[in-house]
Amino acid sequence: MSRIQFSVQVRLVSDLTRSKRFYEEVLGCEVNDVWAVRDDFALGFKLMQAASSSDI
Repeated sequence: MSRIQFSVQVRLVSDLTRSKRFYEEVLGCEVNDVWAVRDDFALGFKLMQAASSSDI
């Protein structure tokens, strides 16, 4: 049986700058322009700015 090695989720966010800070400071992720990665949990998040708050 196959085993999941790494999980990636796409997150649509209302405030990209604030979200990147949250993922880094609160969740302990390594953050770059669009990715937040937590290697010790094998998790990756692609953070995308929503065009409007109604999209979230």
